[in-house]
Amino acid sequence: MGTEGQGLAGRPDKYKRITMCIPVGAGVKYMIDRQWAVSLDLSLRYTFSDYIDDVSTSYYKPDEIAAAYGPEAGILSDRAVNPSLNYTGVVDMGDGRFNYMQRGNPKYNDAYMFAIISVHYRFKKGQSFIPKF
Repeated sequence: MGTEGQGLAGRPDKYKRITMCIPVGAGVKYMIDRQWAVSLDLSLRYTFSDYIDDVSTSYYKPDEIAAAYGPEAGILSDRAVNPSLNYTGVVDMGDGRFNYMQRGNPKYNDAYMFAIISVHYRFKKGQSFIPKF
């Protein structure tokens, strides 16, 4: 959504919408009997992007983001607790300059993790050989 002003004048280029990731995972499966089993799988995906959550560097002016990318991008660019008290990520210095506060840390790429708990049931088809997987 460009919530850090990517692609606007004086800001970094728009980021790519597709990235590579490295999957890492482990799992266990427990056979209760010949037909029932339960399993647990844990998986981590380490990405080569810091923009999975659209956060990487610093805040930018919400009104300029809204003008370029729409009102939703402007609203999501700075989720200040109370903007009326000027608790925002962009501080107006009063002399035409702005202080863009840190929003994220560009040193570290994003990662995400998930867990899957499964219950398995095997239907018998009259076969005497059932594979162990």
